[in-house]
Amino acid sequence: MASITLTDLLSSRKWEQALFTTYALSLTFFETCVLRELRQQGCRQIYVIVDADGYQSSLSERRSTRVGQEYRVIPVALPKGVFHPKCTYLSGPDGDVLAIGSGNITFGGYGRNLEVFEILEPMSAPLVFEEFANFLDNLGNRSDITIPDKTWIPMFSMLSRRHVNISNSNEYNQPQLLHSTTIPIIDQIVNAASLIADSTLTVLSPFHDTVGTAVKRLAKGVGATKIRVALPTRHASETTFPFNIAKSWGVALSAVTPEAESPNRCLHAKWFQIDRPGSETITVSGSINATSKALCSIDNIEVGILRKHSTDEGFVTWGESDIPKETTTLAYNASGLGNKCIVHAVLKSDSSLVGWLIATKDFAGEWGGFLESSTGEQCAITVTVNVEGRFATSVTASNNLLFATGLQVSLTKDDRRARGWVLQEDILKLGREQRTIIRFLSNEDTIDDEVALLDYLALSLNRHAPQFGSRIKVIKNSDDSNNTDKGNSSVVIHLADIAPVLDVHGNEIEITRTDGHAGEMDLFARLRRYLLGERYTPQKEPKVVGIESTEDDDENEYRIEQARKKKIVNHLDAFERCIQKCLDETSDNLRRRAALVYWFEIKLHILKRHDWSEEGLVFVKTWFRRACSEKLLHSPFEALEQHVFTAASVLALTLSDDDSRHQNMVMLHEDIERFAGGPIDTDLAQNLLIDNPEAGFASLLVPSRESELANALDEALKTVTLRTQLETELNSHEAGKPINNDLILFKTASGQKFIDSIKRIPGIISYRTVKTDTPYCPFCFTVWAVQAGNDLKYNRIAQCTNCSKFAVNVTP
Repeated sequence: MASITLTDLLSSRKWEQALFTTYALSLTFFETCVLRELRQQGCRQIYVIVDADGYQSSLSERRSTRVGQEYRVIPVALPKGVFHPKCTYLSGPDGDVLAIGSGNITFGGYGRNLEVFEILEPMSAPLVFEEFANFLDNLGNRSDITIPDKTWIPMFSMLSRRHVNISNSNEYNQPQLLHSTTIPIIDQIVNAASLIADSTLTVLSPFHDTVGTAVKRLAKGVGATKIRVALPTRHASETTFPFNIAKSWGVALSAVTPEAESPNRCLHAKWFQIDRPGSETITVSGSINATSKALCSIDNIEVGILRKHSTDEGFVTWGESDIPKETTTLAYNASGLGNKCIVHAVLKSDSSLVGWLIATKDFAGEWGGFLESSTGEQCAITVTVNVEGRFATSVTASNNLLFATGLQVSLTKDDRRARGWVLQEDILKLGREQRTIIRFLSNEDTIDDEVALLDYLALSLNRHAPQFGSRIKVIKNSDDSNNTDKGNSSVVIHLADIAPVLDVHGNEIEITRTDGHAGEMDLFARLRRYLLGERYTPQKEPKVVGIESTEDDDENEYRIEQARKKKIVNHLDAFERCIQKCLDETSDNLRRRAALVYWFEIKLHILKRHDWSEEGLVFVKTWFRRACSEKLLHSPFEALEQHVFTAASVLALTLSDDDSRHQNMVMLHEDIERFAGGPIDTDLAQNLLIDNPEAGFASLLVPSRESELANALDEALKTVTLRTQLETELNSHEAGKPINNDLILFKTASGQKFIDSIKRIPGIISYRTVKTDTPYCPFCFTVWAVQAGNDLKYNRIAQCTNCSKFAVNVTP
């Protein structure tokens, strides 16, 4: 048996599309092991096609959070059999791979059981890819099989059929794909083998007919005079083959055991081997059990791979074994849809729910029920099911429910109940990076998701930043206007002003907002509301009761946390470099305003969700100084003005209460005036302040002190700026009044020289006023020396090193 695993295959290269077919399905296993690998490889379209039994069983896995948002689960119902193929089709830029085998999408099917898989590529097996396309086409054409969504069939049929023209000089050695959509598997094996007497048939299967009918028919069809039945490697008595009955068939009967790396695993592999005189061997592997339903009918859908090869080229080594004295007899239940009742549903961008109720009878009419998330949040719905099982209804639900993970629909009529997963169309159409936003919004993201989102937001800056400028409105979730409790508020963003929903290719999807709910489905609207108004609580690993942590454990946890922090910080730095580049290179003021808001809201939220308050204050200081230097205030006032005045109040509140406080408050007011281009109205600034603990970022920067922000901003705005001081003193000098030498303005080296100059020559003006960014002396036009330029910018007085005359700056 080959030791390569399917998880090895999943991680081997980049994939774009993936198709899985299975009978049994464990979504917990799929999301833990399979989906994780596919996400790391960038796969964006994932389909899981499952029998109605497996689909119904999966509905109990309420901890599955990715179903319907990152991959599609589609049920298949047959009237008298089961959908039983175990196929994996992976398509990517480096080529396609098809795996056909016996393992379901479960922990057992991917390693715990003894399974067999054929892994095929177009260059070595182009005919198999053509036959796989035919299998899909035939499956879609079967009128008795219910498949509520067939869009995946032409998609993967096309992908597989494009390899048809690949040449292979030795077609004899090419494997052949068998499937039971139109012809029983046994007829295909017999046709390929031709009747040659004295063949030996070896059968490995976990399930047999109670009287061995299928094996008997196959032996007769291929002319086998010897039958070897493979026994389970764990316990021989677990075999379901009826040895006592088969002894009367008139053939040589024996038992063998396959050599396996781990013989104690449960036997679930299926293998038929025909050894023929003349040194030729035919093998068939796949999903086909040695039962009449699987082998001798088209009631089941089965898939296998047939190979012809030299007898010396053995894939399985068999060991002789004794025929067990006891065997296991199974009682098989009737297969098919039977009394099962399941639902396939899709939630669309306009908040409509469309679906197909799959049952055998009595399903038309009105059904009542609800949508339910994995957290238990519900909304009631009523649907009218037509004679074909189809229904459609409009859903009125909260934004949280419409974006919820693990969404299910449950419908009831009389004593019948139908359940199913809900596929969320908008989210499934998003690209990989945008789906990361969904995990981010649900607090289910990993560190890798977080840095991937930062990278995406950095690269899409020019696309999405312009929609981040709209004003933030914080409303109370209470009708009591006198209620001063700020613990129950929400952030409102006008949806029309937020970035568009995008399809998988990054193109805008036009949404008709007829009832409001379509607008609420806008992904970026929710992202921005989340950035501004929702608190993130990191999930911590639960401690095992009774086991105390050691110093080594604590040290290891510290190192892991530091590595995580370093990774996030590195990607934040890269994100900020993109913002800085935009601000340095863009002359469009609207884009510059939006970029500043984008930068502020995204970075502060990342810092907030990790509770990095110290880093948050450092960032706010940097951002505030840069935002004010842009001089971008304009009416109508929007998010930039709100963030600037809120940041100013936070910085004012955190100033130390010492001798430097007044000077720092002066500089803070200087920055505000620079942003506004002049004095700012106090009432206006206060109205733009976001001091609600449930919105914005004050709760990170000054926790529990939000009520003090208004007073801190008021203090800053009442502090006289250097510009005002200078303007006042110059007016006094021109009016013949003395200058106040004690002002901070005149304590600098250039300020003291300026005072000495105007005192030495009373009544003579030996200075000229200039703007902050004037590059040269207004008297001799010599370019400012570095120190003089800084003096003019920050201290408002500069002395020319060439002519020794002064320039003063009284512009905001």
